[in-house]
Amino acid sequence: MRRMSRRIIAYVLLLCMLLSCAVDANASEAGVLQTQTFYNPYYTDQTNLLDDSLFLESGAEELQAATNTDEEIQTIIRTAMINRESSVSFTAHLDSTSTWNAQCQTWFAMALEECDDSRGGDALRWVYSNWRASGSYSAAQEGGYTFKTTLTLSYYTTAAQEAELDAAIESKLSSFGFTEDTDTYTKIKTIYDFITSHVSYDYTSTDNLKYTAYAAMINKTSVCQGYALLFYRMCKEEGIGVRFVSGTGNSGAHGWNIVEIGSKYYFADATWDAGKTTYSYFLKGSGTKNFPSHTLDSEYTTDAFKAAYPISTSNYVYSPGAGTGGDAGTTDGSEGSAGSGEDSEEEETACVHETYQTIVPASLTGNGSINTICALCNTTISTKEVAYPKTISLSATSYTYSGGVRTPSVAVVDANGKTISGSSYTVSYATGRKNVGTYAVTITFKGNYTGSKTLYFKILPKGTSLKSVAAGSKSFTAKWSKQATQTTGYQIQYSTSSKFSGSKYCVVSKTGTVSKKIASLKSKKKYYVRIRTYKKVGSSYYYSGWSSAKAVKTK
Repeated sequence: MRRMSRRIIAYVLLLCMLLSCAVDANASEAGVLQTQTFYNPYYTDQTNLLDDSLFLESGAEELQAATNTDEEIQTIIRTAMINRESSVSFTAHLDSTSTWNAQCQTWFAMALEECDDSRGGDALRWVYSNWRASGSYSAAQEGGYTFKTTLTLSYYTTAAQEAELDAAIESKLSSFGFTEDTDTYTKIKTIYDFITSHVSYDYTSTDNLKYTAYAAMINKTSVCQGYALLFYRMCKEEGIGVRFVSGTGNSGAHGWNIVEIGSKYYFADATWDAGKTTYSYFLKGSGTKNFPSHTLDSEYTTDAFKAAYPISTSNYVYSPGAGTGGDAGTTDGSEGSAGSGEDSEEEETACVHETYQTIVPASLTGNGSINTICALCNTTISTKEVAYPKTISLSATSYTYSGGVRTPSVAVVDANGKTISGSSYTVSYATGRKNVGTYAVTITFKGNYTGSKTLYFKILPKGTSLKSVAAGSKSFTAKWSKQATQTTGYQIQYSTSSKFSGSKYCVVSKTGTVSKKIASLKSKKKYYVRIRTYKKVGSSYYYSGWSSAKAVKTK
């Protein structure tokens, strides 16, 4: 009796293990994921937590929606954040469920990258509190997984406050009366004069609004971050190159700006110049002598950042009327005068310029310039903008297999809508490009441009067509033309809807099979049928276009 009991227990345990395996196998087809909360790294001492009730919980479901590209997701998240939306959703395809968490962080970082919109870039990076991602996924027909991801976010300002800020900035800039002939220095100086006289330092507030441009502009009081973000917003609205940078000032956490004149960037700290009649921290070059008591955080001292935002080693001194638009200046260590039109009262001797040119190549995301500079006085005589390559495209992104080599052409259009000549880049193609599969095309820029971009195109299998669809008892039999070249098999789709909504599929894995009976259908029901070929390459599936549909009524 005891031996029999042991056998029964063993059988029960074995059955539980088999059921567990079955559950695990099914779980891999669909599921729900959620990341931990990610806090803004710039506010390690803040705990403005998201309310858990805000998070959108998604059950596992089969996802059929078209997926978004990384660039589309970047725009979706950025737009939602600019509009201060509390949640935003998108759909994407990933090869593995294990990469989703890291990919969410990559998508979020992309949304915070610098862009043309003054409300994006640094203006977003410093005003969100935290975020979390939740998502559901299902196995994709072509391999991998389709994810529906929802980000839930918390900010330091509301949409209404941002709208009020936008209107105030627009009104104030309009009141300055800038024209096409207003030089860059005058715009920067006017904006700086306004902020240093308009904003006072917030020593008392305990809420997070003090960190925002809204507090600086509307409440007229903020901490250093508010000063610098307002300067960033106003300069960027005028098309002036500017960044918010952080570090330490007198050994304490601090934020200020770098701003572009000509081909160089200069430091500007409106917080420390606030309320003064003579500026000590306006348009200063690098080094402790020029810009003392400021130390940049490590992210602003990398070679990549310094190449993108070259900071002058000397202070900027305005020379009104010199060069194009009056932006040319000399450099020394003198201090600027608040509200004045120039930063140096020294009389300068006119220079008979001997010029040379320097090129700051346009990147894939930012304009470059061709600068004409005097070798004698170091004055920038003129600066010609090199618009960055905004759109890079292939003449075709998919082909049908023909047995021949496929070579799509490349077109590049700059940010001003002008075509960039093929002499400014080289194009390299992946080898092969005959058989069904995905192939890379790499565009590498040169001359006045820098950077590279890789695009992809697909070669799809040749399709087939239905010869006939014959009705049977609660069934039909489909016959089609054989298509064996660069083909693995066929996929039959059938539905009671002519639009194939709620359709079902049948896969025929042998190319030599040219007919298939579909049974267990409803009797005396009209069905619509179509077919396509597929080719499996590695772990990926490639499908031809669908054939024309045929209708049949079951018996």
